[in-house]
Amino acid sequence: MRLLELLDELVNEGRARGPAPKFSESHILMLLLILRKKRVGRKRLSNLLSIGEGSVRSIIKKLTELGIIATGKEGCYLTDKGRDMVDEFLNVVIPPTRVRLKLVGESYVSVIRAAPQHVDVIRMRDQVVRHGGSGALILIMSKSGLIFPESGDRLGMHSKEDELTLLRELDLREGDLILVGIGEVGPSLAHAVLSAVLTYIREIR
Repeated sequence: MRLLELLDELVNEGRARGPAPKFSESHILMLLLILRKKRVGRKRLSNLLSIGEGSVRSIIKKLTELGIIATGKEGCYLTDKGRDMVDEFLNVVIPPTRVRLKLVGESYVSVIRAAPQHVDVIRMRDQVVRHGGSGALILIMSKSGLIFPESGDRLGMHSKEDELTLLRELDLREGDLILVGIGEVGPSLAHAVLSAVLTYIREIR
């Protein structure tokens, strides 16, 4: 996937130049996802990503050099090249979406299309916690509904309301993996979920 290759290149280049950059690949990806929806200025991007304007400036500079984004009076926006790359990613992943669930409250939920049947649930939860969340629920969309891969229980056995909410809010298909990030809702939890998704996709490629 071209977008993953781009993220690897940008993060590794930053590390090679000296001290570790004050932003991660999930910040770069989130910036691109924001610009997929609308034009946004640098200061606003800094607030949305919860990183400094200097870091945003560095990301914008590199992405502009690569022809992924461009800037204008109304802010930054994706070029056709950048839009194509983000759309390719969106064919595989539904990015973190804010959803209120009865079991865990306000959450960010992301979906990986057609994920392998075997899921290392503990590792995925650890990735969310490592990047700032407090935990995660992992579900698989099956013919019988949303199930917990560890036990095979349906989510509806624990909360029919939550199952209906996820089915209503997300375009779920059989074989999809659903990652529900638990923690204080904000940019850090969205990044934690996105980081776990990126790690998982790399491991199954």
